[in-house]
Amino acid sequence: MVINTINELWSFIFSILTDPSSFATILTGGLAIFLYKNQLAHEKRNAAIMLILEIRSSEQKINIILDQKLTKRQIIYATENWEKHKHLFASDLSHDDFVLFNRFFEALNEISQASQRSVEIFYSNLSGKASAVQEKLISLDKADQEYQNKRQKIIETANSEEFVFEPNEPISRIIEKITLIEKPSNTLAFAKLKKIAKIN
Repeated sequence: MVINTINELWSFIFSILTDPSSFATILTGGLAIFLYKNQLAHEKRNAAIMLILEIRSSEQKINIILDQKLTKRQIIYATENWEKHKHLFASDLSHDDFVLFNRFFEALNEISQASQRSVEIFYSNLSGKASAVQEKLISLDKADQEYQNKRQKIIETANSEEFVFEPNEPISRIIEKITLIEKPSNTLAFAKLKKIAKIN
């Protein structure tokens, strides 16, 4: 149907509004669009809140590590929240904002992997140390008159020796990434996230 004049347009609108089935279709479509947009806004706000909390928590851990020097068994956990939800902010953030957040979360992921590897190596070496002590204890001859003394000496030596080998590579990598990481919380991009999250 081609509408050429204003009168024809009004006539067409009137016919739709007076036809119950057409009116119901328009009403249902309008409601569906409203609910979809409302759900999308709610999802975007929740994602922004989650990212803000993750950024602040990660920056606090980074500050602690920089201030107190790295405790070798401290893990910084990274999530996939940014990768899962960044598409929601396509119309709100600039290209530079995306670059900033991408770099931050990529560095966080590398720090997380390195810190987990450091902890795994530590506990693996600690387990090796325990196995070596156990082997020495098993090798003792219980019939030996000095058995109890030798056993006690092995246990005391093992307990007093705190050293467990930890390679420097994961720790060096963590320190390097932490010192180079650009913290988003003082940027305009972070302020935009806060606005989406409706957080002051």
